[in-house]
Amino acid sequence: MNSNLFFFICASAILILSVISICLAPIINGILGSEWGTNNCQFLSDDYDYYEKNVFTDKNNDEHKKALDKKKGKINVCKREKAMHGLEYASLVCDVVVGGFCAIFGLLHYLEVGLSFQKKTGIIGLITGTIGFILTIVYVIFSSYIFNNDLFYDENNDPIGKLYSNGATYKYNGYQYIPNYDIEKALDDDNLRFVKYCELGQKQYNYDSELYKFSEESSSSYRTCRSIVGNSKAKINNCDYIWNTRINEKTEHKYLYDRWITTIILSVFIALFNIGMILFGFFLFSENGTPSGSTPLPVSSVNQAN
Repeated sequence: MNSNLFFFICASAILILSVISICLAPIINGILGSEWGTNNCQFLSDDYDYYEKNVFTDKNNDEHKKALDKKKGKINVCKREKAMHGLEYASLVCDVVVGGFCAIFGLLHYLEVGLSFQKKTGIIGLITGTIGFILTIVYVIFSSYIFNNDLFYDENNDPIGKLYSNGATYKYNGYQYIPNYDIEKALDDDNLRFVKYCELGQKQYNYDSELYKFSEESSSSYRTCRSIVGNSKAKINNCDYIWNTRINEKTEHKYLYDRWITTIILSVFIALFNIGMILFGFFLFSENGTPSGSTPLPVSSVNQAN
């Protein structure tokens, strides 16, 4: 097995995937969370302590408990966002640097150049591969958690209410108009009413060509079922759905969704190639520094030949 070749392949893959990820990464490219790095989580923590001691002091009061839980949730989100901001820069920049240097060394050794410091290259691969793997996998964990669990806020710092797949706000279920979330559960968890990052790729939160064409039809129910208060138990104007939002003409949410999830997937592969670089770095360190497939002649044989 040619360890130099596989070491070079792993390092090159890390370099290439990291460069692509840097070009797509939402925070690095200013698409998301440009202010996350300067989040003042200490202020939120101090605010929580003040309200816990002076305002919401009754731990048996459900309203007090919900208010404190909401403040604590904001603190946790702040810390996650700040950590992800630093990790995105640290992990991807580290992987580019590590991948670039190790790819050069791996290529030189594969071409049987500089075999005298092959063991040092192996040690470098072991150490930098381990650091790169840890940073990358921690970034993937933070990024994936925020992507799947945290709410999206628009340019006005407001969350987006959940919609049905046709863009409607309410649907008539035969008894009353209901939103696209569990009303009873939302009483305990207000976040259920709003859209998470992982839902931004859905068509109702972006420009929907079918909805636009439907809205332009003269007999479309979209025209008669718009801007109606949807809390009535009686069916209004024979409307099965009620639309309280305008048609979204942009695709920026899908743009963010695609770039973010692609960065996460690429980072997973980068972490795997870091494992490969650790493995083949160990093999390089264990080898004797001679060209692959060749064995040095015994000293006695060389003397006899002379």
